[in-house]
Amino acid sequence: MISLMKKIKPSSKYAFISAMAAGVIAHGYAFANKLPNSDDIYNIRAYGAGLPHGCWLKEILGPVVSKFAGNYSAPWVIGIVSLLLLSIAAVVITEALGIESVTGGIIVGGVLTSFPSITGNFLFMYMATYFSLSILMAALAVYFIMCGKKVIWQVSGVLLIACSMGIYQAYFPLIAGLLLCDLIRRCFCGEESVSEVWKKALKYFACLALGMILYFAAEYFFLWIFHASLTPHKGISEMGQIDIRMIPGILVQMYKNMISMLYSDLMGLSTDLMMRILIGISYLTVFLFTIMKEIKLILKREHLKAGLGALFIVIFPVTINLMDIMCAGSGRNVIYILMEYALVLIFILPVILIDSVKRPLLHWGMLLCGTGIIYCYINVANAAYLYVDLAQRAVESYYTVMIAEIRGTEGYRSDMEIVFVGDVEDETIYPLKQEFADIEMSSMEDVPFRVNWSRENFLKYYCGFTSVYRAEYDEKYEEDVREMPCYPDYGSIRVFENQVVVKLSE
Repeated sequence: MISLMKKIKPSSKYAFISAMAAGVIAHGYAFANKLPNSDDIYNIRAYGAGLPHGCWLKEILGPVVSKFAGNYSAPWVIGIVSLLLLSIAAVVITEALGIESVTGGIIVGGVLTSFPSITGNFLFMYMATYFSLSILMAALAVYFIMCGKKVIWQVSGVLLIACSMGIYQAYFPLIAGLLLCDLIRRCFCGEESVSEVWKKALKYFACLALGMILYFAAEYFFLWIFHASLTPHKGISEMGQIDIRMIPGILVQMYKNMISMLYSDLMGLSTDLMMRILIGISYLTVFLFTIMKEIKLILKREHLKAGLGALFIVIFPVTINLMDIMCAGSGRNVIYILMEYALVLIFILPVILIDSVKRPLLHWGMLLCGTGIIYCYINVANAAYLYVDLAQRAVESYYTVMIAEIRGTEGYRSDMEIVFVGDVEDETIYPLKQEFADIEMSSMEDVPFRVNWSRENFLKYYCGFTSVYRAEYDEKYEEDVREMPCYPDYGSIRVFENQVVVKLSE
């Protein structure tokens, strides 16, 4: 172990420390509190979507983890374990991309764990460890493919691509993006000939293609074994299906999305002016560095290498936005922030390029900008968790009052059935989201919507109240129920023989 630690570069060690520190500051709020979303309310002791959602490896790992550890949605344990996995992934990525400077390691580690996609992961706390394991597998796949000198390492990389996707498919663009970053580095910062870079590019593409093929082969094999089928939820059953005529429009939209972050928010990535300025600096850094290196290559008469480098830069936005193509059959509306982790490479690519230039002033500037974006994303994470915490308390308070009113209704007995009629449409519920209007992230639905989430589970797990629930009341009470006002008005809760009817809406 000591000899292994000595082999790890200082930059990688700082990447680990930075990842852990930024992760705890960004997500400690979520670790120390229970902040459920609608899925988490269902999955207090579960591992979430498996084989029908395309997650064949999670279908295998979930029961094993459940057998030995219980699969409890326990924030502190899940949070720290997930953060350790992500920090190890930061080390692997730093090593794979050849980042030598301590400054570069600090930024890479901090950005990887504070990025809004990770905040999205921790808002699905019960699955966060699986997400983090998938990211680590993706990082290892990249490392083996890039750095492995024997075929066995390339094969291992391909297997890890399939396994990473078998837990969560959305990290495939991250793998492709990291491999492309390496090709850009080799074109602009390396001494390889154009033929050597081209061979690397073909090898990387072959590994990506084989990894994807192996993933689908494993998924459909297990679907056949278990006599299951892919769910249409979030377009899973249509993943990879695309009308060729859609591609030009999708490509244009990818570049528009990248540009839009300079003047508006994109899923919590560019919520305020400081973020947009820092994203603009990142873009400008890549642009100026590309121009400088292109001129240098042309002057050295390495025209083919210059052209190849320019091509890689042009397709970079497409690569990190591959989710748009993977979900083309269902539309962009099924894509949310935790699926867009590959966009973190917007900040890592400039680090790779500047790292090759041994100028202290540039490194100080990189540290300043990198620290700025890490701070911004830490702030966004804590604001998101604050909102979910307040919203959770509001819903708990709402149902605590309702339970008291049910128990206080004349004639109520604990053995009675409860019938909720309709969904809550209460205008007295404060729309808390308006106070956090600048933060747009998955699982940040407004309180008036949250009160209708998984009502029976919420009452059971978060209010300690259980009963026998019925979907419908006896028909003979139809007229009486029709005349009842809606909750919370007086008379909206009534006892009819062995049933308590709570009229929430018409």
